[in-house]
Amino acid sequence: MSIGLTQNEGGVCVHVPMTLKRRSGRKEIVVPDGLQHSEDTGPDYHEALVIAISRAHRWKWLLDEGRCASIIEMAQALKMDRHHMARMLRLTLLAPDIIEAILAGNEPNGFSMNQLTSEIPLIWNEQIKKYGFIDDTHSKGAPRTARSCKAHREDAGCITG
Repeated sequence: MSIGLTQNEGGVCVHVPMTLKRRSGRKEIVVPDGLQHSEDTGPDYHEALVIAISRAHRWKWLLDEGRCASIIEMAQALKMDRHHMARMLRLTLLAPDIIEAILAGNEPNGFSMNQLTSEIPLIWNEQIKKYGFIDDTHSKGAPRTARSCKAHREDAGCITG
């Protein structure tokens, strides 16, 4: 895929290969590697998900290290709702492949925090299926990881997402 420029009787037509990806209800333009503008337009990842996962792992570390005796104590110390904190702590149960894909911005189209507020399956393969991190068209049913997406784009010259 490449950028195309054609001239017709009404003017000039510019063709830029891209796809649209839904993130938390918003549409985002995804262009192929190598066509990114030199200016950084923001993170390639879903920032709210990354922050939530980071906080959850920090809170788990505080509990594991004994710095807080319970979720209730930690929620009071951080002036947060304990129920919200308990829901967010579930994010520490996510499969490493899912976390890697989120960090790389390769989450499935339309994937959002709302999907993670319900029960998270304990078995990683079930999580991958439930949340749509399997990309049957690109990786033969393999999890959608940063490495698999990058390798596929390089091999097939297409966009995942």
